[in-house]
Amino acid sequence: RGAVDSLALTDGDGHCVQILNANARLCDAPGISVKQLLFGEAPQENFDVVIASDVLWESGAPERVEQLLATASAALAASGGYFILGYEHRDSALTERLMNSAGRVFDSVHEVCSEGRWD
Repeated sequence: RGAVDSLALTDGDGHCVQILNANARLCDAPGISVKQLLFGEAPQENFDVVIASDVLWESGAPERVEQLLATASAALAASGGYFILGYEHRDSALTERLMNSAGRVFDSVHEVCSEGRWD
C-alpha cells in the first residue's frame, strides 16, 4: 500500500505524542507506531532513515545538537542509513555547532539550500 513497511513517529513532548497517535489512527495504515523519544535517548529499534524537521531552534540550549545527533546515530547504527534534517538557519552559532558536530558523528554531511534563501 505504501513505500515503507513500517513508520515510527516520535516526539519528546507528551501532548505531541497524543496528536501523533490520533493522526496515526486516522491514517489507518499498517505499520505505523508512535512513541515518546527524547533527544539523547537511543530508540529500541533500528531504522534505515531518520527524518527530523524544525527540531533545533533554541540558541539557549546548544547541547540539543549533540543530543539529537546521538539519537539519530543510535537509530541508524545497525543499518548505516540516512539522517535527513530540515533546519532553518536562525542562529549562526547553533548552525556552526550543528555542522561541526554532524561532521564528527556521520561519515558524510551534505547541506542543500533553497536558492536565494541564505545569506
